[in-house]
Amino acid sequence: MKGFSVKDNPKIYSLKKPTHTAAGLFAGSQSFTNRAFCNEKNHESKNCKLALNLDLQEKTTLLAKKKCCYRCFKTGHMVRPCTNKIKCSQCQRRHYNVMCPELKQVESTGSDKIVDKAVENSNEKFNTLANPTCSADVLLQTLVVYLYGNDGNFPVRALIDTGSQKSYITKEAVSKLSYEPIRAEYMIHNLFGGVESKQKHHLYKVYASSFQKDHHCSFEAYDQNTICIDIPTAISGPWTKVIEKKGIFLSDKEACLDDLASSVHLLIGADIAGKLFTGKIVNLFCGLVAMETLLGWSLMGKLEMK
Repeated sequence: MKGFSVKDNPKIYSLKKPTHTAAGLFAGSQSFTNRAFCNEKNHESKNCKLALNLDLQEKTTLLAKKKCCYRCFKTGHMVRPCTNKIKCSQCQRRHYNVMCPELKQVESTGSDKIVDKAVENSNEKFNTLANPTCSADVLLQTLVVYLYGNDGNFPVRALIDTGSQKSYITKEAVSKLSYEPIRAEYMIHNLFGGVESKQKHHLYKVYASSFQKDHHCSFEAYDQNTICIDIPTAISGPWTKVIEKKGIFLSDKEACLDDLASSVHLLIGADIAGKLFTGKIVNLFCGLVAMETLLGWSLMGKLEMK
């Protein structure tokens, strides 16, 4: 037959399949129950509290003595041939969090929380909002935005404060959105009078949109128990008609959300605010200033009290 090569005696290949022996099963069982760092039986090695308080060199020494794989903590093989699909949630490399060289346990209360070693030792100082309460005759840059989480979305009052170097979100909002922290940091807050306050904050990825949902964005913010209370909304006044003629929609005035009260759940600091300003500014005859951001218009300035 032309065009084809046909042989009457094709070669027969013998494929050897690996044989699973009782010894192999025993080794697998032994490696599963192996205790790499301590002799306690009530937890896995990756969750060992003793290991959290050891440096990386001490942990690798213990693993070497017990002939355990540095990646999966099991015996019977070394780290290079290890096929276990493990990924560190901090650095994305192939090892358990407890073996991450960039992490260190900083809690002394028995907690298993791990934070960045460099962050723990940081003495960075940040300016933050100085006064948790505000005067009723001065309008600050407030607006209503939607925050998005795994359990849906809901509107909150937001404050733009370029005097704060960082952005913040209340712990109440974080809980309602079911956000997971990226990491924890210690920061020193500078207040008026030179007062310094060192606090621990968790960093979160925040997903937000304008009240009219025509712009969406995401940014990082630190948690805080309370940001600001008793911040007045933009009440009606002689400037109202001017704003309406110019097509300016003030979400903090028009939203009329009773459940929001006067509390602010999101503070947008200088780290984010500059990216949101569009450059549109309207100076009103009464001294107030309307500023447009990608998340909506805000009104600021001193009210004329009669």
